[in-house]
Amino acid sequence: MSAYNFLSNRPLKGLDQESDLFNVLKKIEFIKLFLERETYYLQKNNMVVLYGNWGSGKTTLINSIKKEIDKEIYYPVIFNAWRYEKDENLTYSLFDFLLDELEVGDKNKKKIRKFASIFLKGSLKSIKFVGNIVEEHDKYLEKISSEKSLYKKISEFEAEFQSMLKSTLGNDKILLVFVDDLDRCNPENVLDLLSSIKLFFTLGEESSLNEPKSRVIYFCGLDKDAVIKAAELKYRDKIKGEEFLEKIFDTSFYMPINYNTENFVEKSKLFEEHKSIISNFFNSIKFTNPRHFKKIFNKYQLISLIKDNFANEFGELIPEIIRNKKGYIFDTILVLFFLILYEFHYQKYE
Repeated sequence: MSAYNFLSNRPLKGLDQESDLFNVLKKIEFIKLFLERETYYLQKNNMVVLYGNWGSGKTTLINSIKKEIDKEIYYPVIFNAWRYEKDENLTYSLFDFLLDELEVGDKNKKKIRKFASIFLKGSLKSIKFVGNIVEEHDKYLEKISSEKSLYKKISEFEAEFQSMLKSTLGNDKILLVFVDDLDRCNPENVLDLLSSIKLFFTLGEESSLNEPKSRVIYFCGLDKDAVIKAAELKYRDKIKGEEFLEKIFDTSFYMPINYNTENFVEKSKLFEEHKSIISNFFNSIKFTNPRHFKKIFNKYQLISLIKDNFANEFGELIPEIIRNKKGYIFDTILVLFFLILYEFHYQKYE
């Protein structure tokens, strides 16, 4: 049996006490409780966001909530945006994805696609989204109000969409759409998708149907800084970068920022009695991103493997790092520090 324990970077399908190495379970439980108890609020304010840096565990959290959410209240689905990014229109891909997930019959699917294509594939391309999405929303409604045929078609689409939800979900169940992997998408596509959802898919109080509440809740996982930078680049205004997200989302949550690294270090079983020192080292340099952790620990084990099995060729190049209950703590921290610099701060490494 191998002495090495290389860690997968794939998101977990769900978390439990054993696999929760970064104390995320409490966050999951709170968000799930909020979604289940505050349906009245959410159906009137149906854009929810989960902020977290790339690799902070947003996908694992989303997978866990989807698995644990009360299925009597919600019908949860996950739209992996990155998988569809090469499509001509990411918004239309989302709409098509929802039709498939809801198992809409071919006849009804063809009918509602006809309505949707009018503005999701056509009019949408001519809209220039600006930082103040509400202002743009009002301008757009004013524009289509003067074009009675298009306005009527959009009203018909909304009616068909609501009818589709009722026929597939019943009278009360809510469609919960998790939009994940936006971190991997082109920033321009992220901005357009979020704007499009806000304009066309809220279908609540602002819709032409005057519906009192929406049957769809959108829950998006985002790297906030990345989206703000993209918005600033597009609109050349820092305030609009912040305003863009404020206008899009009604409710926001954040991934944990201060992770319990000792939990992770202990379960890795790499450092034995030195685990507290190693954990304090990571905390002191604010190195706590879960995905970054896994990458560094795998690199460390690769170096250990080389040290153990290729001593004649490379042994002198590698300090006496801790492995198999031997080695020195100073050498170990030194190597970890340079690995972190090399992987994530290369200019400083140089």
